[in-house]
Amino acid sequence: MATFSFTTCTAVDNTSPRCTSSRLAQTLVRPSYVSTWREPPRASSSFKKLPRPDHLYVDPAGKCLFDKKYVYYGQRVNKTAAATSLKKKKAQKKVEKRLPVPDHIKGILVDDWENVTRNNQLVPLPHPHPVDQIINDYLEYERPSRDPESPHVDILEETMAGLKEYFEKSLSRILLYRFERPQYHEIRKEWEKTGEDGPKSVCDTYGAEHLCRLIVSLPELVAQTTMDQQSVSRLREEISKFTVWLGKNATKYFVSEYETPAQEYIDRARNI
Repeated sequence: MATFSFTTCTAVDNTSPRCTSSRLAQTLVRPSYVSTWREPPRASSSFKKLPRPDHLYVDPAGKCLFDKKYVYYGQRVNKTAAATSLKKKKAQKKVEKRLPVPDHIKGILVDDWENVTRNNQLVPLPHPHPVDQIINDYLEYERPSRDPESPHVDILEETMAGLKEYFEKSLSRILLYRFERPQYHEIRKEWEKTGEDGPKSVCDTYGAEHLCRLIVSLPELVAQTTMDQQSVSRLREEISKFTVWLGKNATKYFVSEYETPAQEYIDRARNI
């Protein structure tokens, strides 16, 4: 918007202007461009209302005039979308606080990250103890401690089924390091060659190392869902029990050594 001068000036000797502030209270000052004013092209939503060509911006006393009907709004804000976004952010913070990751799982993941990204090593696949086996073993361990007449058994089974589904959907998208992607593509080719008895899915092929990567990603993933606070609390309780059990059986379900691929694989992985 143009800047307007709200004082009047008279020329002295036709060279230097002298401001006559004493006349300000007696004269209605208007913008200098009033005589050539043209209504600019505009969108219907840009202004509530455009001022008239003879609109006064100051009163005789020199006080600026302000009228809400001439306020520029710019781009309108979708208040509903903004409120929804704010609720999602708050929900995400709550979920992150209510889904803690045990320290022993974090330590395992640090070693896993160093082996893959720094040492250029891979988890041997197919894993000797795949995700399917881990979840089934945990269900066999945990079911006897639940009352079969209560809903706790159903909650346990639903949580483990959901964890397995999350793993299947997210492995190729967010759980693999770049160095592991050629291995994943090779495994998929092997699935096509093997018969019905061979591994056919990521839950038959990958194990605890990649499952733990999912567990630490769960807060962000769950925050994008419409789960209520009660469901989040149940999920937190079940996942906490599962991670404690997995940590106690780490020597059984985590591989003791990573494999070092051939140089040809390393070069191919670096070029991805």
